[in-house]
Amino acid sequence: MDLVNSTAASAFPSILLTTENAAVALSSSSSLIGGDQLSAASPMFVVGYLILINFLGSFIQGITTFGDAIVIQILWHALASATGDWLHQSPLGAEDVQAMALLQYSRTVILNPMVAKLAYSAGARFVPKKLIIASIIPQLLATIFGEHLLVIVPHELLKFYFGVICIVFAASFTLLKGFRYWQEIQREKRKINDDEPMSATTAVASPTTQLNETIEHEPMVQLRVQVAFVITSAVAGITGSLTGVGGPPFMILILILNLPPAFVRLLFPLASLPALYVRYGLAVRDSLITVDMIPYHAVSVAAGVVGVLCGNLIGKRVGPKTFNVVVFVLLVLAAMMMLLDVPWLSVVLLVSGAALMTVVWFAEQRELLAKEEEQTAEACEVISICDSVQAEDLERRYDDLQDEVAI
Repeated sequence: MDLVNSTAASAFPSILLTTENAAVALSSSSSLIGGDQLSAASPMFVVGYLILINFLGSFIQGITTFGDAIVIQILWHALASATGDWLHQSPLGAEDVQAMALLQYSRTVILNPMVAKLAYSAGARFVPKKLIIASIIPQLLATIFGEHLLVIVPHELLKFYFGVICIVFAASFTLLKGFRYWQEIQREKRKINDDEPMSATTAVASPTTQLNETIEHEPMVQLRVQVAFVITSAVAGITGSLTGVGGPPFMILILILNLPPAFVRLLFPLASLPALYVRYGLAVRDSLITVDMIPYHAVSVAAGVVGVLCGNLIGKRVGPKTFNVVVFVLLVLAAMMMLLDVPWLSVVLLVSGAALMTVVWFAEQRELLAKEEEQTAEACEVISICDSVQAEDLERRYDDLQDEVAI
């Protein structure tokens, strides 16, 4: 045991509790784990917990391209609320939101290029260069501004800000999804009232198709779309620097423009790369990221790489319903936990959200499986019809040949 503790002390020097703080750690964390065991194993406990939350966060990131920062903020805040001052003895700092935002600084410089590469390999290759350029510059400037704000913004105000932006994003996401659903219902009603299917001309004239065609052909990118991406990138840069959460603004914009989710899978990681490296350098310069943090950040990045790879495999089987539920649940969870700050409620919300996402995923998998079986049955029916027609044709030719021989 002494060898384990000495090894942990050399690898993670600043997290070991001092003698004076041992009593505080014992009393504040006794409800979670045995006090003596927790004090003795504190470095390994923190490292293990970081591995867990970073794997889970990156697993979500592999599915949706964002959401990792929200998951990590939620889980770290839940543990900090449960353990009191004990967790704040680590080099990661006593301010929960800022600590995880800085952790995201290290994660994103490695994981975002990886996510972009996976998205490109999956076929998301139709993002025009004009939109990437329109997103890079404002996000870079806003990121620098947000990093400076992180130094001066009080922790409680930062938590409040994080909760509010999550509520805003969740409300926007819900309203946009509801509006799209209403549009689909109205379109179906018009088709029924007209008592005729939509013609090919009508389908081509739809706004979604027009916008997709506009974006696919680089010279035709509309000015309003570029301006929208400039504004969104600026918002993402500030929110990403302050809390580590930069993906939701892009997702809201994609919903407004009614583009496929694959669009943001490549655009968001690529557009943020220059800002991420500059932000990391500024954080090191301003001593926000210190040498004592590096081992913990390195472990988190390693767990994140594994999580992204696993999430990417599952993401291929995730449909739009599950995707929407995951995004909504994450945003609502983050908002409620930061604004209410009630530990037991955090646990209830986490369990309820995970259960809801699991139920929706299984239900959607059953629907997808039923559709695949239906398509397979239709294909077999078509093949059997073709075979019967071919057999009749061969039989007719054989009869004709027999008649010719008889003549």
